[in-house]
Amino acid sequence: MLIDIPNGETWLELSEKYRRLMPFQDERLQVQIYAGFQHALYEATQGLAQLFSYKKTIAILGERIEPAIEQIAVDFSEESYEVVRLHTDGPESLDAQIAKIQIDLIFVLAVEDDPVTGRLTDLQALGALLTAKKIFLVSLSHAHHRLGPLARPGLYDVRVISLSSERALLLGGERFKLNPLVARRLPWHPKVNEDELKVPSPAEKDDWRQRILAFEARLPDGFETYFETEEARSFDRAVIVHPGHDGSAMIDLLLKLYPARSAKNFATSSPCAWNLPRFLDWMLKKEAETTVRGLIVIDVQEIDAALAGQLAQASLELTALEG
Repeated sequence: MLIDIPNGETWLELSEKYRRLMPFQDERLQVQIYAGFQHALYEATQGLAQLFSYKKTIAILGERIEPAIEQIAVDFSEESYEVVRLHTDGPESLDAQIAKIQIDLIFVLAVEDDPVTGRLTDLQALGALLTAKKIFLVSLSHAHHRLGPLARPGLYDVRVISLSSERALLLGGERFKLNPLVARRLPWHPKVNEDELKVPSPAEKDDWRQRILAFEARLPDGFETYFETEEARSFDRAVIVHPGHDGSAMIDLLLKLYPARSAKNFATSSPCAWNLPRFLDWMLKKEAETTVRGLIVIDVQEIDAALAGQLAQASLELTALEG
């Protein structure tokens, strides 16, 4: 028999469990659990819109943004909000761009790291600028937060960190208050997975960086590095490209030839892997088609002395299969 009444307190209790795991303890801060980062972004942005219902402008940092961010832009546009794009590489400074709209601006939405390649965007200057203007910065971290201790959110910071495909944490500063629209009504499992918040030691981080850079410096013929040497990136993955092969086919053949490798540690942006029409349009706006097709992302745990040779062998066999 089921007493079919949802317990609205489960969400509060679960959020409190995560709060106790934070390196900062302050009751004035918001620590809330959500059903994935898209849910957290929706609740945060809609909550701010309700709180500041007399304002009708939001801003997004950048043009070529991933689908979750673009969906927020669409949602607000449909409600007659003005959606402004901010640029860091244009003739105007961010300060000048924001000054034009700040009277009616609710928040700026930005992404800390690319969900595929791990390329980083430094938001410190933007955060300081917005705090001085008393404007909220809503930021999303896919994996950046996993590479160091969580920082205490600033007064006007709203940081969403992705824990898994099913959970994300929202960390809000003192000025952010949110009573979520639907989170309390969802069926929450009360267990906390502390491994979701585990971060590598400084020695591990240095080892990862050295292993990735050494591997990318000695790639087999036909393979190219994705990053320039000095680019800001998350050193939890190697990112390489084979312009002449499909990344999905390469990974499938590599795993077939070397079954000890773990499929979960290899990924690609190849449309063959996703099989979702137009899903990768946002990547095609900023990358060559051959790059999107041939991109291979490898978890640092798979990088060893044998990997380069195994990739070379898989490439040779794939070339033979392709005729």
